[in-house]
Amino acid sequence: MQLKLLMSVENEDLFYTQLVKYGVESETAVKVAQILASGFPNELLAQEEIQLVTQACKKWATLHKPVQFGVTEVL
Repeated sequence: MQLKLLMSVENEDLFYTQLVKYGVESETAVKVAQILASGFPNELLAQEEIQLVTQACKKWATLHKPVQFGVTEVL
């Protein structure tokens, strides 16, 4: 149980850091990181939570560009 809680906290920190790094506002990133780290399926989330996560992840995906071998374009 403690290991699962520790992993959840670590995941929450990772999600938060990545979201803020790529342009999601801090307050939104906190909420989204908590939701993502909870591991709950969509069926257990409120519609507002799903929308918040979707919007934040879209913003993250737009600004997060994978870099491979020094190339910044996605083929």
